[in-house]
Amino acid sequence: MNEQGRSVREKGIRILYPVRRIVSHPGLNSQFAVFLLLGTILSLASSAPPDWDLTVEVWTCETALPSGVPVWWARQPSAARPVVEFLRLNGLPSDVRWLDRPGHRSVGRRGLAWLACPASALSDGVVRELREAVRAGTTLVTTADAWDARLADVYGVRVEAPRFTVRSVVFRPPDGTDASEVPIRPRRARRVVVTDPAGVEVWATAGRPARPLIVRHPYGDGAAVLIGFPADELWSVRPDRLDGWVFRYLTAWLPVAVAAPLRHTAVLRMDDPQTSSKIWNTEAPPRYQTRYAGLTAAEWMEIGRLVEAHQARLSVMYVSGFVDDGDGRAGTLYLRGRPVTDRTCGRIYDVRDVTYRLGDRVYDFSAEFQALRDLVARDVVDIESHGYIHTTPFLQEWCRDPQRPRRFLWISEFFDLYMKRPVPEATQQAHLQASIDRIRRWFGRAPVAFSPPMHAYDAATPVIAQRLGLAVMHAQTLFDLTRTPILETARLIVHWAHLPYVEDPDLDESGYPVVIGLHEWDLRTHVPPIRWIHHQIAFFQHRGYRRIISFRELAGYLGARVQARYRRESDREEVVLSVRIDRTGGPGGPESRFFSNHSMRWTLYAPGRAVLRVVDGRGRSLNYYIDAPGVFTVEFPPFGSQSEQTMTVVLGRSADGQAGG
Repeated sequence: MNEQGRSVREKGIRILYPVRRIVSHPGLNSQFAVFLLLGTILSLASSAPPDWDLTVEVWTCETALPSGVPVWWARQPSAARPVVEFLRLNGLPSDVRWLDRPGHRSVGRRGLAWLACPASALSDGVVRELREAVRAGTTLVTTADAWDARLADVYGVRVEAPRFTVRSVVFRPPDGTDASEVPIRPRRARRVVVTDPAGVEVWATAGRPARPLIVRHPYGDGAAVLIGFPADELWSVRPDRLDGWVFRYLTAWLPVAVAAPLRHTAVLRMDDPQTSSKIWNTEAPPRYQTRYAGLTAAEWMEIGRLVEAHQARLSVMYVSGFVDDGDGRAGTLYLRGRPVTDRTCGRIYDVRDVTYRLGDRVYDFSAEFQALRDLVARDVVDIESHGYIHTTPFLQEWCRDPQRPRRFLWISEFFDLYMKRPVPEATQQAHLQASIDRIRRWFGRAPVAFSPPMHAYDAATPVIAQRLGLAVMHAQTLFDLTRTPILETARLIVHWAHLPYVEDPDLDESGYPVVIGLHEWDLRTHVPPIRWIHHQIAFFQHRGYRRIISFRELAGYLGARVQARYRRESDREEVVLSVRIDRTGGPGGPESRFFSNHSMRWTLYAPGRAVLRVVDGRGRSLNYYIDAPGVFTVEFPPFGSQSEQTMTVVLGRSADGQAGG
């Protein structure tokens, strides 16, 4: 019997004993009935199976993470934003709760919560709620800067102010195997002093002699975890092995952990197919980035076969508007096969209708468009927005500039890099809407992702993209548009193929997804171009990135609304997983949602357990797979036109955690 069960039973008994002593007194029968009923209710409540919400909550406050802003920017200091980012990019279902809001709901019991709020912002009443939440079964994780002396007995430690540099950590694996010392990027930790040696579990240490760095202290039916790094140190460097171990520990501290399969994945994107800027711009540095030969329809089909062979997907960042520079001497512009005789600078054509002859070189955008349509129909390529024209929207000024072919900064669209000025919000919205409308009409589904040309944008751009129904925006950083406030992430690293690759085993071991960034002109600087793409994909697969996905799949997991509950009974355990995907696609209907026509997989971390069965809401069997002892993949079938599905996973105890699938 656990501590909570004992306390409830004892309260019921203490209530009933006085009743028995006074029941013989006249006029007290009604009191006896009330007390007897109360005791019975408490007794029944204590015998009910424990039930946990497996959604990880970030418990924060307005000073650490303001709720009323449109965007949580990565460049603004915050103890809580990096935690939200960590959970989302690692696929752990999560939510945010503000503890200092008037009338906030009681925190209650959860599988795991991360406290990211300074102690000075928490009232005594909230601190009492935190204590009771841990006592009731919550695992509360806190960094050193959020340690609260009022909860010192809950943590079993105290935190002292001096900091010391940590370059390696000795981690204790959750499975009880031998601890190992792991190098990490340098950070400064605060000294953690254990005050309850009999109760505290030391999970990680640093230094000589060993100093506690990550400790867990059981308290009631839950536990408190203290990470010795302050938040500004824990998240201050590029992802590394420490991030990977934190994820590993979180899944061990939950009763059962549920996660999207985003770890060790790579998003493959290619920019600039069909852009007119590569024609009018003559001197982009370096020169090979302009006036190169575009991809042919045959090359696109070969790229499609290669991507299929790797069981990968490619996000093509697409430009649908062709801007005429008005220079009839430089080349000949054809529209639907007929030469355009009235060449006007700044006029925009649909690129699918354009062919351009530049000397002996022909840009057959119409044939290229048909090849891309075929690849979309084969479900190999996703077409995403790279803006409307990949050229400044200040077209009149651009046309008046006689040096425009030599000023490559004119190719920015959502922030004017050449004039160093913002683009009006109405213009940004009109250009992005034009891109969305054409992609949806031409390819049968709207884009879910948007990448501003030259990674140039202002504070309004992600808000506009969200308003128009897009799910993600990606430049040098990723913006998750599926929730409000918008979350900018700093830990989704981009490897641009045209830049020298610096091996980073720390990043590889962190488990974070990455982005592989290609440009169309990359293929003209490597011979043969298709084999070069093969080497790019194979290289990252060799480095441990098991799946090469598209932005559409990434958005499908980031935007999924997940409810996961865990229930433990005497002979079995159950996880009930409900997923909504209505905010995982682009503008319009379900056709742009990745999981409308693909199965949706989730990973369950349940050490020492075996999956007995997996059923949907109607009791029909669903697929599951054994990844490793105690690690399983469960699978929803494609959602089709529906936006929600539910499954129940029944677990049983097993010596090795394995069962048939």
